Amino acid sequence: MKILQYSLICFLLMAGISSCKKDGFQPLTDERPAIPLIVTNSTDLRPGFTVRTSRGGGGTFSFDLEIPANSGRSIKEITSIIAGTGPGRFFGRTTSDVIYKNTPIPGSGNKVSFATSLTEYNAITGRNIPANNPPVNAVELPQQFFFLVTLDDNSTLVSEPVRVLIVP
Repeated sequence: MKILQYSLICFLLMAGISSCKKDGFQPLTDERPAIPLIVTNSTDLRPGFTVRTSRGGGGTFSFDLEIPANSGRSIKEITSIIAGTGPGRFFGRTTSDVIYKNTPIPGSGNKVSFATSLTEYNAITGRNIPANNPPVNAVELPQQFFFLVTLDDNSTLVSEPVRVLIVP
């Protein structure tokens, strides 16, 4: 009798398991925008775009942003720039990230550029540039830059994180 009970339980379990619809394997995927925003003057992918500067010569650096010419859109402006760990402030989240610039920077066709310096970075963020010990080492700024770009149809793009590497 016990064999019949166990057989019936096993049969019901197997029927229940095999009746579930299988969704199949669905890996995690990156959500990519229809129009990619590229930093054309980046020198490395570490893993995001990286722009280089040096401590000498005022420590100026720029970000040259571009969308593909065949996208059918043009860049109206950089609406806002954040220095921090993520683009949460663009979406109304309260974070400790700094609004680096909130004044629109007009674009030209499918390109737009923004320039700043290490001195301005210190003044706006209140964060010191990392020490360069020994002076032959390159160091990264502690915060990354995120750009909110508005296109001509008022749609927006948020950049991937852009790092700044200070080379000797």
